[in-house]
Amino acid sequence: MNDVSKQVTGQFVSNPIPGFTGQCATGAQYLTGTMVNGKIHDSPSTPTWTKGAALSDITKPGTMVAWGWDKNGKYPNTSEGNHTAIYMGKDKNGNPVVAEQNVQSENNPEGAYQTRTLTPDDAARFHEVNSRQKHDKGKTDSKVTKKKNG
Repeated sequence: MNDVSKQVTGQFVSNPIPGFTGQCATGAQYLTGTMVNGKIHDSPSTPTWTKGAALSDITKPGTMVAWGWDKNGKYPNTSEGNHTAIYMGKDKNGNPVVAEQNVQSENNPEGAYQTRTLTPDDAARFHEVNSRQKHDKGKTDSKVTKKKNG
């Protein structure tokens, strides 16, 4: 697995656009973003996303993945019923691992970035994110912060 998960574990990806800070898609978009003219531009915006191949042995680590696609293969980007993460590879037992933000638990009540080993049922829900856009031209102000509203 790559070092991205180690660099952001316990932190948040924030953005000055209201409602974006701490969201699962905001984190994945920033961490899989593209450097353009010295600034990181987030990966394509959610309205451009289409459902790609199912998470599998040929999915490359660092790929943005999501679940909760609608019947037309679009990402609904709602507050419930969908989720975005970054596929990190496999653990020593061959189970898929993702890096994700906005998943609250007893050990992570605010939903800071964490890595999680997927169960087979969880893994089966994820698909690669496709888009015709190369990056989000208007979203360049995301950053990693120690606090959710940092």
